[in-house]
Amino acid sequence: MGLDTSERVRRYLRAIGPAVAGSGRSHATVLSACLAGHDFGLDLGAFYPLLDEWNGANQPPLDDRALRTQVESAYRSAKSPFGHKLDAADARDDGPPMPPPAPPEYPPVDEVARLWAQCRGVDEHPGVAAWLASRGLDPARLSQPREVPMCRALQQYAQAGHPTLSPGQRLWMPRWAAIGSDDRKLTPWTDTGYQVLIPCYDAAGVMRSFRARWIHPGDPPAAKAIPPRGFEARGLVMANIAGLWLLREGSWPAELAEHHRQLWLVEGEPDTLTFDDAVKQTRSCHRAVWGVYNGSWTAELAARVPDNADVVLGIHDDEAGRKYRDKVDRTLHGRVRLRVHVPKKPREA
Repeated sequence: MGLDTSERVRRYLRAIGPAVAGSGRSHATVLSACLAGHDFGLDLGAFYPLLDEWNGANQPPLDDRALRTQVESAYRSAKSPFGHKLDAADARDDGPPMPPPAPPEYPPVDEVARLWAQCRGVDEHPGVAAWLASRGLDPARLSQPREVPMCRALQQYAQAGHPTLSPGQRLWMPRWAAIGSDDRKLTPWTDTGYQVLIPCYDAAGVMRSFRARWIHPGDPPAAKAIPPRGFEARGLVMANIAGLWLLREGSWPAELAEHHRQLWLVEGEPDTLTFDDAVKQTRSCHRAVWGVYNGSWTAELAARVPDNADVVLGIHDDEAGRKYRDKVDRTLHGRVRLRVHVPKKPREA
């Protein structure tokens, strides 16, 4: 029995792959995706949920208004006949299978490690410390010695006592740690308000990337938190020390009592840092925290969650939060105890 049109479009979008800002192909990728529904003969109402699902893997995802504008424009300006792919050789159910999605691309591991080594504790950077304190977080507690701190501060120049640089020496910055659409006019994170770095880990617990967080008053030039330029965030999470254990081992420590085996999945950088800080304050070192963001959750991450785990999904009670809840629920296949916790503070704009 053949696939229905919606499933064929879903596979087609998967083969197109995500749009990654700074890759040089982002606009063309979005346009191809927006035309898929038209080319397979789906009206906008039937196609948009599929396109919205595809958009979740983009880096960064388009906001709802921008995505609707793009797809409506694509339908209006399409030059090919409506539904022309329905009988195309590459769209028939008996044709060649759609290729699997390409693996996500992350910055080189050695460059990630080098940049991380140059950063300082958040309690040593007045601006970062003030930003954390304004959110009720203790910079000193977040800088406590541990295998990997939850976050570090970026500075333009090395201070006295820097482990790898001389005082006054400018920090080395890779080209991906910058903002700007023109390769010839990039501004390094160190020269902007993006001065908090939060490491991101893959499903094996390897540090592969960062979230750079804006700390200055006023609106940032891009989103409040951004990934490395030209690379993806799919398949990565922020994690505390217990969360790292889960990623690396895929199981709880044998000596940990069953009623302590709990994983918190929370949205965004502020909530991730807040929950980690709460773990430190209550000395609940067994509680794992993973911080997710739009497009980051994958089946590979879900596979690292042990069966029968107590999973608390800290999401906001809005459309984006509900969509994330449904996605996490689908990938965990009912093999965990999943409950929802709604944060008291509203989602940041």
